[in-house]
Amino acid sequence: MSWVERIQSDIRITTGDGAVYEPLYMITEKSVEYNIATFEFPNIEGTLVKRGTPKGAKYTFKLVFQGDDHLDERKAFENSNRDSRPWVVNHPIWDTMRLQPTSLSYDPTGLNTSVITGEMIETIRDDDAIKSLTDPAEKTAMDIQDSLDNSIEQFSNNLAPTTSDVNQMSDDVADAYSLGSESVMTEDQFNEYFDLFNTANAAIAFAAADVSAAITAVQDVLIYPFLFTDGVKNRLNLLRTQFEKLGTSVATMTGFNEKTIYATNSGVILNAMISASINPEPGDYGNVKQVFESIDIILDVQNQYITNLNLLQTPNGGQEDSYIPEFSTINSINNVVNYAVSQLFAIALDSKQERVVYLDEDSNVIVLAHRFYGLEIDDSTIQQFMDENNIGLSGILEIPVGTKIVYYV
Repeated sequence: MSWVERIQSDIRITTGDGAVYEPLYMITEKSVEYNIATFEFPNIEGTLVKRGTPKGAKYTFKLVFQGDDHLDERKAFENSNRDSRPWVVNHPIWDTMRLQPTSLSYDPTGLNTSVITGEMIETIRDDDAIKSLTDPAEKTAMDIQDSLDNSIEQFSNNLAPTTSDVNQMSDDVADAYSLGSESVMTEDQFNEYFDLFNTANAAIAFAAADVSAAITAVQDVLIYPFLFTDGVKNRLNLLRTQFEKLGTSVATMTGFNEKTIYATNSGVILNAMISASINPEPGDYGNVKQVFESIDIILDVQNQYITNLNLLQTPNGGQEDSYIPEFSTINSINNVVNYAVSQLFAIALDSKQERVVYLDEDSNVIVLAHRFYGLEIDDSTIQQFMDENNIGLSGILEIPVGTKIVYYV
């Protein structure tokens, strides 16, 4: 079939409740992210980079209902999408897909049209997913500890600290602590964090005599912020800031030791980010948008980590100051990230999905809370609706036509 014939075909969407819709559509993009590349460093010159299997593709859709009954069609489509099961889509360009909408926005304010925009990801069937008997959080925590232990072992075996290295380790810990101490929210954690900082400084001073104790103490400081009493997003953003601070001098690093210290410490922060992501506070993953925020932060840092190691790597290992990243450490971090992100995607697919509507008539919080959530005796759904839409007292009486309203299904 030619491309002309394809684009003249209709799109056919079967929603989770089994209803079928054939709206007009606009051709939009598709993006595919691959599981993070793994570095392998065999006993030959150069580097082999392997690309993993693709993750679920992401799509942006723009659908249009038009005509005298477009408002009725839009409302029917909106009601169908209260069902959170995935769509089956026959698309003229992308063929047949199984998609899970992560957000949908309904705009009925156009002349003779209702426009629906949405973001969605491709999903496999539940029956196709691998069933694990191991608790994902427990497995991830064990994998992180194995990664940290491996990092200590490789660091101790490959590096004999000089005075310059001691200064670098001390600066890294001081920079991380300075940023982290501003985010501690409880006195007990502040005191424990401060004790770890002092212990690390003492161990670093004697790194030449006991390098293993020194790098272990450094790890204890760098990974501790994942435990902070705070939301996942705030902890991840703090750790990202610490990671970025650590990498400010990557472009000027020259020696093997200097690069090894950076690779080790930045890898610890990446492990800390995964630890934070699997230890959410209540409400952290209340909807799919919150889960994807965590995934995006982690993958951004992972990609920057790999980019930085590429910059630090020398063409071969034949010179005195040559540097090639240590494979087992990089591989263990890569495996931790890939597994944790896959579990976060699973959480996202089971989380509440965002819906957005633009009011086609004046309303108020009681009517809208009843429309989207139903009313409870304790008025909890009214308060939930007001919180999600940042509605104050004035909105209790009237919310004007055209207002953007967010709710979750």
